[in-house]
Amino acid sequence: MSHDSALTPPLPSAAQQTCDAFIRPPELPAQSGPLGIRYDFNDGARVWLPDGQWHVEIRDAEPVLDHTLDLNGQEVLVSFPVGTLGDLVGWIPYAERFRLLHQCQLECTMGPLIIEIFAASYPEIRFTEPEKYTDQQPCASYRMELSLTAPRTIQELYVCIATKASSQARFWDHIPHGAEDFTGDISLPERVAMLQHADFFIGLSSGLSWLAWACRIPVVLISGFTLPNCEFSTPYRVFSTHVCKGCRDDVRIDLTIKISCGVRATRTQSDSLNAVALLQADRSPGKSAS
Repeated sequence: MSHDSALTPPLPSAAQQTCDAFIRPPELPAQSGPLGIRYDFNDGARVWLPDGQWHVEIRDAEPVLDHTLDLNGQEVLVSFPVGTLGDLVGWIPYAERFRLLHQCQLECTMGPLIIEIFAASYPEIRFTEPEKYTDQQPCASYRMELSLTAPRTIQELYVCIATKASSQARFWDHIPHGAEDFTGDISLPERVAMLQHADFFIGLSSGLSWLAWACRIPVVLISGFTLPNCEFSTPYRVFSTHVCKGCRDDVRIDLTIKISCGVRATRTQSDSLNAVALLQADRSPGKSAS
């Protein structure tokens, strides 16, 4: 097997992908073996072979290279997503447990605002912004990202709309006439399948909107109950301070009382149509989708 068809082809270096929140492994595997063989465990087990006719097989014989993963004292990278908080609050303690278990030199990449929260609490972990991590040579690397995949069950083009949330103050009671009703007891995998293949999603400040965002489809997010900086970034956010001002973030309001704000209904319906029009314009021929 020549290096042109090595077990894992080289990937672009981190320096070439500074715009990506997840750090890609170095172009060549970072560990050196005999006869010019290189290997590491970045994005899985990778082997690079020098020029020549190589045949790789596993059998009971004297091996050319026999290596058991040992991260003790080795440089290890964990890339976290940028722009999320809740996930990282749950993940970082496990990163520290990983460091202690393997006694490795652990470096974690994430957004600068999140680094400010964790750096002092975990002094043995090196925290770095993704764009400042360039051309390093870790022995192993891992990416903490959510990947949702599901088969398509609806063949024609469609849009998903959610009008309910866990709090009545977030409701948006405007189901379009003629829409198919998929409310009720439907499993999350079925919801994922619907969302992943939808043209776009219209929803509220709720879990379904986050699920649609995780499925990487455009999201029209309608919410005055929360401020825009409480959710993921979307160019199609419907928020008007003339109607709502983020009561969810106002400590003076008792949110245990079930309230429904009717004054915002007409205004948010108009604003949501404007957001959908903007999305359609962005996805029109000749202009790439946001």
